[in-house]
Amino acid sequence: MMLNFKIVDPVGVNSQSENAPEEFRLHQNYPNPFNPSTKITYDIPRSGNVTLKIYNASGNEISTLVNEYKPAGYYVLEFNGRDLPSGVYYAKLKAETFL
Repeated sequence: MMLNFKIVDPVGVNSQSENAPEEFRLHQNYPNPFNPSTKITYDIPRSGNVTLKIYNASGNEISTLVNEYKPAGYYVLEFNGRDLPSGVYYAKLKAETFL
């Protein structure tokens, strides 16, 4: 089965170091439940390599939304799961010093 969905570029970023967050944080997506898209917000207190992946309820990786070096800051991206079956999905944030 081929999944066909769209990952939209970040809709908002604030990476000014004087306003950097104090801790790594993956916020609750909004809206939840979503149909067909949702916004995912996360905070990175230190610059480094970051991955943000989506998994289905069986633990299978569905998508890699972020896999790159990110400066410290606050991030918002939109995930469009229009072509995914309805169900429960999980987001996992990993960084060099945060798993």
